[in-house]
Amino acid sequence: VLPDVSDKGSKKDFYFAGLFIGLSMLSKYTSVFLWIGAISYVVFYKKQWLRKKELYLSILISFIIFLPVLIWNFQNNFISFTYHTERVEITHTGLRFDYFFTEFFGEVLYNNPLVFIMIIMALIAIIRHRHFLSREHKKILLFTSLPTILLFLSIALTRRTLPHWTGPAYTTLIILAACWQRERIVNHKYSRKSLSLLVPALVLIVLALSVGIGQVNHGWFDKKTQNVSAKDLGSNDVTLDLFGWRQIEKQFKGIKQETEDKGLISKNAPIISWRWFPAANLDYYVAYPLKMKVLALGKFEDIHKYAWINKSRGGFVTGMDGWFICTSRDYKNPHEVYGKCFNNIQLVQIIHIYRGRNHVMNAFVFYMNGLKPNADALFGLDKLMLNNY
Repeated sequence: VLPDVSDKGSKKDFYFAGLFIGLSMLSKYTSVFLWIGAISYVVFYKKQWLRKKELYLSILISFIIFLPVLIWNFQNNFISFTYHTERVEITHTGLRFDYFFTEFFGEVLYNNPLVFIMIIMALIAIIRHRHFLSREHKKILLFTSLPTILLFLSIALTRRTLPHWTGPAYTTLIILAACWQRERIVNHKYSRKSLSLLVPALVLIVLALSVGIGQVNHGWFDKKTQNVSAKDLGSNDVTLDLFGWRQIEKQFKGIKQETEDKGLISKNAPIISWRWFPAANLDYYVAYPLKMKVLALGKFEDIHKYAWINKSRGGFVTGMDGWFICTSRDYKNPHEVYGKCFNNIQLVQIIHIYRGRNHVMNAFVFYMNGLKPNADALFGLDKLMLNNY
């Protein structure tokens, strides 16, 4: 049964709800929809709870846990919230069914297609008035899940979205599906049918992980590419996002030493990237082993957290040199990005990356000399009022 605020033991359930929803909000902002759904349920079906202090104390607990995020945003012009708001802003480009189906099928894949089928089965069971869970529990689970999913599916009709934004909602629906499957298993009449979905769901996860790991590390399905330019090699292979960085580090170490010995670049030059994703990989796999720094020079929406990391690492200094490394998986011409920022940009070497016997990707290593004054102003970084973390 749902908590009874007249019972001391049940009062704790309210407080635990506030605690765990608060922690969930720290992990994912969309978890706030759990509270929106819960409060909607209270307004429609449990109005008597509106007179109970435990409900408001549980909301306060979530607020206190989430307070560090609010304080940080207050100190940084609420930049995190405005950034996410812009990502889901409704545009006037007309209906985009390609965005909608990308979101929908992304949700199916992210949550395991067979688990998704079990969720649909549970929803159909509710429509057919099957009694596998109390009406109160069904209502609260539906209120904390379906509105979030429908909201983002609606947004996806006009704007690009990401399937994992609905994660908290599907976590709730998985509980509903589990309750329905439990009912089927307990009832021996349906036990075999239930296992016929549960076992394949587990097998699918194990198979997907095994094939994914095999492909990433050994290239089981790699094909020899012909007539592909050096800048495009591997551009259509998403598994290469997780491969090749250690090869880049080993070869870049020698390139760095040789270039420094020739006096073509200063020895303390950092690696400079235009976007957070390659910057993070370069930071972990290349810069850290070589005791180097990574800075990101680009628009805020492209560099994300590196806007603060730049400050903590000393930022950009007029006249400084820098390394620029990009792969053919995600090639970027540094002359186009930083041509107005540096006095000189030169390609040093192209690193060939192999997976097994196949040449699957290239890494382009450039050195850049003489950062010009106020280069960050070209990307609007000079206007950001950011505090160090």
